[in-house]
Amino acid sequence: MIKNSKTCMRALALGIMLLGILTSCEKDFSNLDLPGVSPNFDTDVAYFKTFAKNVKLNSVQTNGLTTYQLGKYTSDVYGEEESYIVSQLALPAANPSFGLYSQEREVADDTLYYTIDEEETVTRVYLDIPYFTSATVDEDGNPVLDGFDVQTYELDSIYGNQDLTFGLRVEKLDYYLGDYQEPDFTEAAKYFSSDPTPNFLNYTSDILGDDDTFEINDGTLITFDEDDPETEDVDESEDVAEVLLPRIRIDLDTQFFQEMIIDQEGSSSFSSNANFREYLRGIVISTYNLNENLLMLLDISQANITIEYTYTTATEDEDGVIEYDDTNESSFTLGLSGNVIQKTTTNGFPVLDTSEDAELVYLKGTEGSMAEITLFEPDDIQMMRDENWLINEANLTFYVDRTDLDGAANELIEPNRIYLFNKDEESTPLIDYLIDSNGSTTSGNVFYNRFVHGGIIEKNDDGDAIQYKIRLTEHLNNIVRHDSLNVTLGLVVLSDITNVATGAAKVNAGAEEIIIPNGSTTNPSGTILYGSSATVPEDRRLRLEVFYTKPSN
Repeated sequence: MIKNSKTCMRALALGIMLLGILTSCEKDFSNLDLPGVSPNFDTDVAYFKTFAKNVKLNSVQTNGLTTYQLGKYTSDVYGEEESYIVSQLALPAANPSFGLYSQEREVADDTLYYTIDEEETVTRVYLDIPYFTSATVDEDGNPVLDGFDVQTYELDSIYGNQDLTFGLRVEKLDYYLGDYQEPDFTEAAKYFSSDPTPNFLNYTSDILGDDDTFEINDGTLITFDEDDPETEDVDESEDVAEVLLPRIRIDLDTQFFQEMIIDQEGSSSFSSNANFREYLRGIVISTYNLNENLLMLLDISQANITIEYTYTTATEDEDGVIEYDDTNESSFTLGLSGNVIQKTTTNGFPVLDTSEDAELVYLKGTEGSMAEITLFEPDDIQMMRDENWLINEANLTFYVDRTDLDGAANELIEPNRIYLFNKDEESTPLIDYLIDSNGSTTSGNVFYNRFVHGGIIEKNDDGDAIQYKIRLTEHLNNIVRHDSLNVTLGLVVLSDITNVATGAAKVNAGAEEIIIPNGSTTNPSGTILYGSSATVPEDRRLRLEVFYTKPSN
């Protein structure tokens, strides 16, 4: 009897739940003016006209990025682009001291044995810029180790010939990089990739480092302990002291940093980073003699200049005898931060069809191109509203035109992902992006985040990109059912879908500024997609695919 009562209660609860679902469905169609009657519904798929327009990005804002490009890359489709990096330098703290004591104390009282001139002497200076890396694992997922039981790594975000020998140069910058826009100095400064002025290569003086036989090394940098002569049975020099990830490392001029940094201890130029950046305005990092493609993406926030130096100390024994030791070692580090800028020159970029209904859509990161996407013809939205459509799913599928991509002597770097956004409202994400949390915490690779919203590359059995699909169901429901504006959408290449911060770009011969995602600015990839023109075969043409439900008549 008790068992039967429980069964009845479960049935009653299920009935209430189903009633709630039906009531919810009725609410979606409450404007039918059919009180108490549950309408029948038809489900179908429809395709709507979509308009695609190419937009050339003549120059893009490159200060304030997370990634910077260094090197040169040429493709048959988009021609040649070459980039160098300009960066201010930063003190780790104001009024730094070298050695044990500040310069003020060193000269304060020469009657004290320890207030001596510490004679700090630079022994080595080098610039470090770590590569993006990923740890190597075997087929069982176990870490691959080298001879020192140190994890090995693979280099990421380097395109072209990694075995190339080329020139790498670091120069002193003589141009002051202001933080605010001229002439009123009320807005933050914007530095663009290809503005003709300033050409920072014309504002350099001292060559701080120059290696004409530089090669990329994918190995870790390993340092070892010094051997302790008092331990006869143990050789400490075989013990690993530090392991650094693979990186660019280039030696710099010791005399320059002796005179400009170490010898200036106590100077007012070191009282703040603002003063320091007026005093030493920055560096320019460039490549040369690149006879093949090689383009490196670098995280400059992890870069630094290390100054190693020796200094003298004094000690007094019980008899008052003073002994001097000039073998003490220390180091001082300058960061690369403040205004960091990428300058890019391009040659051979194709002439784009900028009509409202382009046959081909050209997407190229960096100083490249994007697309404007407009959904529907004028009467389509009103028709859906009049017929009370509920959008179950809506997709834009962009098919890759491989005509010029296959067989090219200089291959294009094809994007792993493309990104659709609200161009009319400062390039903000669409609602489908915002509500899609898939992969945001469970995926080890941000490439797969928000995979329901999509835009991820799809390949055929030969490994060639064939299409990208983007879901915008909620965006369309907001237009049809909530009277949201049918805004112009923007389309760009993007790798890290979590990085949708924005910056400026110049279009229309550089006169007009628009807002675009920074992730496109830092992405060297590109592709060619079929557009929306009637000349495109229907099975390749860009159209809006809509799965919908509506009340049956």
